[in-house]
Amino acid sequence: MSAALEHYRREWAAAHSALPGARVGWVEQVRREALDRFCDRGFPTPRDEDWKYTNVRPIERRAFRLDPAGGDGAGGVAPAERLEGLGSAVRLVFLNGRLASAPLCPGGPGGSGGELPAGVLAESLAHVLESDPGRVEPHLAELADGNAFTALNRAFLGDGAVITIPPGVRLPLPVELVFVARGEVDVASHPVVLVIAGEAAGATLVEHHLGDGAGAKLANPFTRIAVGEGAAIEHHLLIEEDDATWHTGHIDARVAAGGRLGSNAVQLGGRLVRYGIDVSLDGPEAEVVLNGLYVARGRQHVDFHTRVDHREPGGRSEQVYKGLLDGRGRGVFNGRVLVHRDAQHSDASQSNHNLLLSPDAEIDTKPQLEIFADDVKCSHGATVGQLDERAIHYVRSRGLAEDAARALLTFGFAEDVLARMGEPAVRRHVERGLVAALPALAELPAMDRVEDLGGVSAAPSTPSRDEGP
Repeated sequence: MSAALEHYRREWAAAHSALPGARVGWVEQVRREALDRFCDRGFPTPRDEDWKYTNVRPIERRAFRLDPAGGDGAGGVAPAERLEGLGSAVRLVFLNGRLASAPLCPGGPGGSGGELPAGVLAESLAHVLESDPGRVEPHLAELADGNAFTALNRAFLGDGAVITIPPGVRLPLPVELVFVARGEVDVASHPVVLVIAGEAAGATLVEHHLGDGAGAKLANPFTRIAVGEGAAIEHHLLIEEDDATWHTGHIDARVAAGGRLGSNAVQLGGRLVRYGIDVSLDGPEAEVVLNGLYVARGRQHVDFHTRVDHREPGGRSEQVYKGLLDGRGRGVFNGRVLVHRDAQHSDASQSNHNLLLSPDAEIDTKPQLEIFADDVKCSHGATVGQLDERAIHYVRSRGLAEDAARALLTFGFAEDVLARMGEPAVRRHVERGLVAALPALAELPAMDRVEDLGGVSAAPSTPSRDEGP
């Protein structure tokens, strides 16, 4: 066994007896099995097909450990770490993976306060594992066949958020979860987010990951979303960590008959970000819409892997991911749609478009379709290129300098993904973050001038396209 794996075995041996729910049989069994799976598999290497373009050797070389203090006594979150204008039904804040304070019910934008609707629960996972572990056993006892990092997350299963929405209840305001990596160097956090939506329930969830830049950290979250029959969940994932943070996250979602999941994943920071998103459409007429926007600049590396399983008839899935790559930034997109034999009348579309803003930027994209049913409507495609010179000329003819024209077109390239986000406060926050992340956008003209330039396309000028039937 390698020295790195031995390190995590020692960390686990020292920590597991003090983790929440340590005396609960199924919890301890899950942790032990997950640790064994992690040690058997080891860290992925470029020889693994799903990790061919993403090297996690820098993570393996560092001896990441749990923060013994966690969120204890850490206080609240600075205003800059909150989403301006987001009126949330409840806010939970986690520091280095542990709940930092009691859940807050701030109410609307004015902060007038309020209470959650009857039956809705927003709790710390640590509290649930100690007080009522049977409630989460159906969702956490199964060890998903994910990668080594999901196994590592489950081995150190400890804290996170449990959001329970009873049948027929629809939350009028979003649930806000803030995860901050702060303070210590070489600290790992393995939070779990569990969302359980009953039949015909509905909610918007904002999951926001931040870092303080103080030292190297590993953020390794896992999110499980269970969408009941006829329920609707909108999930916003915002990754705005610093260049000292490695982020290896995973979302696993199950959608029942007639249910709908909307997922909006935005990456604007992090030294290396690798996210897996797996969605299983488990009932007839189930639906998922996946939107993604990622930015890699400097030497940042971003990798999104998605998988959508159509298992029953009449399911619908749509994926739109866009990447902006500058400096020596590198992006990876691997999207897979699997239409099973019984999933007749499925409708699946997938697209990935990338804009290279520097001659040294790089993207590896691989959209995939696997179809085993014979009555379906499916398509996929990808483009890679630079800004269209004809579009630049057109915008300049309207009185803008070349730098401003390029900035406007770059922003416009991403804007259609942002327009799909149903929560206005999230959309505005991402727009501001996008301008801050890309220096080229400093020349962006005032928005009232932008509106006068409708109809301008920012499509790459030299696309490489591969479409399925």
